[in-house]
Amino acid sequence: MTHQVADTVLFEGTRYLNWDTPLDGYFIERGLMTRIVEEGARHPACRRGYVARWVVVDGLLRLAELERHQQPGSLFRRVFGKAAGRPLAALWYSGTLRLFEADRPQPGRWLELDVSAGRVCAVRWMLREGWEKA
Repeated sequence: MTHQVADTVLFEGTRYLNWDTPLDGYFIERGLMTRIVEEGARHPACRRGYVARWVVVDGLLRLAELERHQQPGSLFRRVFGKAAGRPLAALWYSGTLRLFEADRPQPGRWLELDVSAGRVCAVRWMLREGWEKA
């Protein structure tokens, strides 16, 4: 199975990789998934057909950009309309995001953000048992 392309999250000045796809819930709740990305735009390395860039600003998870994988052009206005401000607060999302350092990944180490209605309510570093801290 092909490893999927990650979304990115900018948190406290560091860029992280994230495979939890917090935008999927937004699409599924609104029945939009099949209309967002044309079938021809899907790629084996990105079955969802899009890549999102996120930022955390003042404790709020926000969607900064939404693009097709390996294709030019933003999907942001198509999905959210011209009036939607950027970055858009992810008020639809509640869950735990697992973030992996993008520029200096360390095996077995990641950051978890607990999010409730878009608001980051807990942050913790995790270390997989059996891995030593670098």
